[in-house]
Amino acid sequence: MKKGLTLIELIICLGLISILLPVITSSFVRSEKIFQRALQHSARQQVARIVVERICREVRGALQIDSASSAGELCLLASGESIRYSLTGGKVKRTCGLTSAYLCDSGEIATLAFEYPAAGMVKVICDGAAFYVGKRN
Repeated sequence: MKKGLTLIELIICLGLISILLPVITSSFVRSEKIFQRALQHSARQQVARIVVERICREVRGALQIDSASSAGELCLLASGESIRYSLTGGKVKRTCGLTSAYLCDSGEIATLAFEYPAAGMVKVICDGAAFYVGKRN
């Protein structure tokens, strides 16, 4: 008996490989895309959490929630300075006195809104998640 493969066996083997290889490769590519989307989503959630924590910390320490506050802008009075938070151009903008700073990059936070359910309380709504916070004083 001769050892080795016949030409027919080699052709069949190559045919099977040419059918299976694209299927396996496409599943790896899809898995990589899903993984990258999950990483991006996780990073956006982390940024949103940090921004909301900062806003909540300043609300707790505020002397007063300014009556100029609206659904799109939170105005606080803390330590004699006016602090404002708003979503501007896809970025969260914090203004303290005459100084402004952005707390995130464009597109990292899609929505930021504020509601005022009671005196001294703020409901911060960031990318669909809601947080209730009240000032301590």
